[in-house]
Amino acid sequence: MDVKKYFSDLEKTSGIKFHQNFHSEIENIFSIISLNKNKYLNFSIIQPENFHDFLSNFKKNELLPFMVEIQSQGIDYYCFKSDNSHSPGMISVYSDDAVVHNWANVDDFIHWLNSLQNIED
Repeated sequence: MDVKKYFSDLEKTSGIKFHQNFHSEIENIFSIISLNKNKYLNFSIIQPENFHDFLSNFKKNELLPFMVEIQSQGIDYYCFKSDNSHSPGMISVYSDDAVVHNWANVDDFIHWLNSLQNIED
């Protein structure tokens, strides 16, 4: 899958624009995710219907989801903070009705993703 094209198309259909850092890092993020598959992690690219549902039901235009993690308790949405937010470029996890974790920038998030390689199957 061409991840950059996927999100470019998603931007066109939704009228939403991801932060500029998003496009320069998204392929790297999903490359790392594909290398870190194990039974504890269930990350997947956000599907268009989930993207649109999230925007209509949650933090409109402040959090822009790019991947989800399916868990028994529900879905965690991994989101870029939009340029409309107070912290553009930050990555947040939204679960239930709240942001449950933040990374200050893409580099911190990628560092965390790389650390997941240490989780045993």
